[in-house]
Amino acid sequence: MRRKDRPPFWFEETFDRIRRMEEDLHRLMQDVWKSAFSTFTGFEVPRFGRETGLGSIPVDVAETKDEIIIRADLPGFSKEEIKVKATEDSVIIEAEKREERKESAENYVMQERRYGAVRRVIPLPVEVIPEEAKAKFKDGVLEIRLKKARVEEEKEKEIEIE
Repeated sequence: MRRKDRPPFWFEETFDRIRRMEEDLHRLMQDVWKSAFSTFTGFEVPRFGRETGLGSIPVDVAETKDEIIIRADLPGFSKEEIKVKATEDSVIIEAEKREERKESAENYVMQERRYGAVRRVIPLPVEVIPEEAKAKFKDGVLEIRLKKARVEEEKEKEIEIE
């Protein structure tokens, strides 16, 4: 007999099928991505899901007393191929790679064009001052530092229990 607090078996089975379809689609996209952009080292199709999303950039977001620090992994990109925009409550990172290669020899001419782009919108946990944002890019890692708009000291009050 089925417990009342548990969903019916077909409900769980449906979500298992959706998960398997997502994994199959990811493998397929990985194969297509590798064949289409094989000359771009460091590119990989991100997993689907709320935490990343297709075309996403992996990031770490840290908070100190005075600022928000974001570190984003962008291997294979140069500083010139990256754009960063900041608002009071979010940061947008976009990176675009274009490559054109032309080879010619005695009896043939070969020309290839490749394109890859990623984008990520990062909601911030507190308001920041976008005009004071700073970014640097080194060894495939983008670091963005954003000064908090209001630095409030933590107030502590003991609460009496009734």
